[in-house]
Amino acid sequence: QRPAWVSAYYPDDLPADWRLAYYANDCECVLLNVEAWCRTDREALEQALDDAPEHLVFFLRWPCGASVSDCPNLVLFERQPCVLLTGSDEVVDCPLPQWRSDRADSWCDQRSGARLECWSLDAFNLRDLRTRAEALDHHAAAVVLDGPAATPAQIGELRTLLQLMGRF
Repeated sequence: QRPAWVSAYYPDDLPADWRLAYYANDCECVLLNVEAWCRTDREALEQALDDAPEHLVFFLRWPCGASVSDCPNLVLFERQPCVLLTGSDEVVDCPLPQWRSDRADSWCDQRSGARLECWSLDAFNLRDLRTRAEALDHHAAAVVLDGPAATPAQIGELRTLLQLMGRF
């Protein structure tokens, strides 16, 4: 729902409720901040999740110090492939898998060692991304892009780079 994505990534004639499915054509996962799932309209979120492609994995940033009762929409994600991203010491009383933060913009599944890395981009530069990819933990299961220069339109280039490097 980022304004820059709406104007530059999605086709002008694409209905708003089709955006998640369109996004899933380019991306295999989505990182959602609290505002995008915890405090949004429940019916709209439920419809979006019902329409979401089955392969799309949702990574949900858990609000620090929140309780399940603070986020009633959390239950809607129990039918989706979903991971709750928590702080380093937090354990949330819910059935979703939980990955803990072990450094800035990185979460780890304590059971398998799988990792999610979030790369903040001020500019999309394949040379810089290659340097990041070279340092990528070998347990990385997913990389998400964030920041002002992040757009799903560039995921194809990043995916190709990572595949050529044997990373994914």
